[in-house]
Amino acid sequence: MTEDQEILKESLEELRQAKQWLHHSYSLCKALQINMNMEIESFDKLEALTSRFARLVDLLVNKTFRTIDTLELEYGGSLIDVVNRAAKRGIVDSVEQVREFKDLRNEIAHEYAKRDLTRIFKNVVQLTPSVLDLCEKTEQYCLKWK
Repeated sequence: MTEDQEILKESLEELRQAKQWLHHSYSLCKALQINMNMEIESFDKLEALTSRFARLVDLLVNKTFRTIDTLELEYGGSLIDVVNRAAKRGIVDSVEQVREFKDLRNEIAHEYAKRDLTRIFKNVVQLTPSVLDLCEKTEQYCLKWK
């Protein structure tokens, strides 16, 4: 196994663990009534979900997709280049959807407390199944290096 394959293996293991935690948080949050008058327990569950969503999107795009690029001798470029190459590989169905994931991740990471939390929470709940599906597609694509 090459060094790059080892890095991919580690990345995929991190991705699997993060995916399990996101799935767990999603199962606790998907039926919540999201509003400004939520109980603290609901807010805490949604906080965990948003954090896990952001982490998984980072792992997927910034680490796993870039490692796939390296294995396929594609180097450098912007984030949109990385996502476009993932789309060409058939991993990503919609470049715009990945951009939406990243935009939401950035809102979460950059002081979203000053913004409309209910909107962010609702968007995370809505987009989580698509992020989980993208992880599955990525894992399936990477089977060729096992």
